[in-house]
Amino acid sequence: MNSAPLALDFKSATLYAVRVVLHNADLAQLTAALDKRMADAGSFFENEPVVIDASRVEAPVDWTALLAALRAHKLPPIGVVAEGENLRAAQAAGLAAVELSTPPARAAQPADTGGAPPPMPTQPAAELVAAPEPTATPAEAETAAKVISGTGAPAASPPAAADGKSADEASAQPAPSKDETARQGKEGAPRNGKNANAGQGSNGTNGGLPAAPARQPIPERAARSTTSAAAPTAADPQSSSALVITRPLRSGQRVYARHSDLVVIGMVSQGAEVIADGNVHVYGPLRGKAMAGARGDTTARIFTTHLDAELLAVAGVYRVIEDKLDASLHGKPALVRLEGDTLRLEALKS
Repeated sequence: MNSAPLALDFKSATLYAVRVVLHNADLAQLTAALDKRMADAGSFFENEPVVIDASRVEAPVDWTALLAALRAHKLPPIGVVAEGENLRAAQAAGLAAVELSTPPARAAQPADTGGAPPPMPTQPAAELVAAPEPTATPAEAETAAKVISGTGAPAASPPAAADGKSADEASAQPAPSKDETARQGKEGAPRNGKNANAGQGSNGTNGGLPAAPARQPIPERAARSTTSAAAPTAADPQSSSALVITRPLRSGQRVYARHSDLVVIGMVSQGAEVIADGNVHVYGPLRGKAMAGARGDTTARIFTTHLDAELLAVAGVYRVIEDKLDASLHGKPALVRLEGDTLRLEALKS
């Protein structure tokens, strides 16, 4: 048997790629738009794998010329999203058909709680049904009062069974012998809750023997206070996970937080890139490039305590910072959010 290791193996991997969306099939317009976008973005997208999205285009695309234009800008195309003839032509040009996942929903509480205990029920306390308290007859209430005050003993009659028979008949237990009766009298009331006089004649004797003294039992239906159940409370909300970086990022370094927020405690230097599917938080000078909502989340935001970025992007809408920002924003705590198709830069007030 050959035990030599194989020359290759399969491993799962996640690939970050840029999605280039085509709005029409005109080659001149496509190349002009590509030149402008790359000039605005500088080197931000250079050497990034590209997936071409031609799902909105019905006219035939010149795939050979388009792929050459992308490669000229150091954008290697690896896949295509298209239909019909455009898909077949793209595959003939060497592209692989791919499916793009939809942006994941970012709820306040992630659907997966892992090993956390399940949440408590949220049913209001008013809707919880309490078991009814047992009611006592006037004779039982009087007997209970006497026993509690020490002035009397409970009635000797045993409780009746559901079919009208006595409790002794219902349980089909044989009558106790004389010795057993005497022993029970010494040990106290039987364990089934009945006193020693239960089942005896009116003269208090059993077979001519005097009844053994019995302890004063606690009445079975003594009044007791009623306490209401506490209202159930919901479980504490689970915070969403985030990738936390606690060191400065130098030029050329890139950090990508997949399906989560990204928190950087330190400086993001020029040439460094911070990317997240959720929000981006930089507690320190942001001098590099920051992209939030990388998978299309338009509600994602960028926060920083010192805004001096090269490029800012939210859900694919980006802005290259070529000139110095306004004095109210430059070097100040700021928020970057998407409003429609426009990036808004807002100073954060302390």
